[in-house]
Amino acid sequence: MSIFGSTIHRLDTVDSTNNYANHLIEHNLAENGTVVVADFQTQGKGQRDKQWLADQGMNLTCSFVFFPANLSAERVYLINCWVSYCLIQLLKKFGISSTVKWPNDIMVENHKIAGILTEGVIQGEMVKVVTIGVGLNVNQAHFGHLQATSMRRETGTLYSLEEMLLLLCNLLNEVPLESLQEIQWREKYKEAMYGLGETHAFVCNHQRLQGIIEGISSTGQLEILVEGKRQTYSQGQINLEIPTVF
Repeated sequence: MSIFGSTIHRLDTVDSTNNYANHLIEHNLAENGTVVVADFQTQGKGQRDKQWLADQGMNLTCSFVFFPANLSAERVYLINCWVSYCLIQLLKKFGISSTVKWPNDIMVENHKIAGILTEGVIQGEMVKVVTIGVGLNVNQAHFGHLQATSMRRETGTLYSLEEMLLLLCNLLNEVPLESLQEIQWREKYKEAMYGLGETHAFVCNHQRLQGIIEGISSTGQLEILVEGKRQTYSQGQINLEIPTVF
């Protein structure tokens, strides 16, 4: 059943596609699967109030409205597992191999190519609606001091942003969240994790530590083996240091 992409709001410029989608939700103007896409975001959002920077008309910046059928608040992390999987599959169609850096950055080796930002409305213990923001670097060639890449930089080809949006909608429709059980989504996420089984440097509470990435917990926390003991960390509690490569 085609849900995502049946209603698309196309904007030239907007502060944030997530903000616009949230406004539609607040005013009962959004259906399940409604998409907001913009050529340029003046205040594009990233995780922990970071800004998502993208050249105008060069990349896919969009948001999806999703009304999950039966998703508890403690399982909202599965949205990241699902959308990460779809983005990785999209890139694979063009010969680009990618991984997901916990919790929601899509990487090509040590360079970021896409990011996901989810904002949910909780009603009781259940998720009523989720706004899923996606930024995919498609045709941008230069990123200044940022350690980022794009589909164009990886393949040397210019792509249609419209085609990328439709492909992503198709993947979300073809492999819906409900198609796999929680443990299966968690396993798919683990298989695609950046640095899985490797020792990496992290910063936690302003202190540096070394640990081996082991996966994610049943509530979406990062699992790291630190000095022989498995530790779990919540989003915003710990940062993985990426080796600097330009």
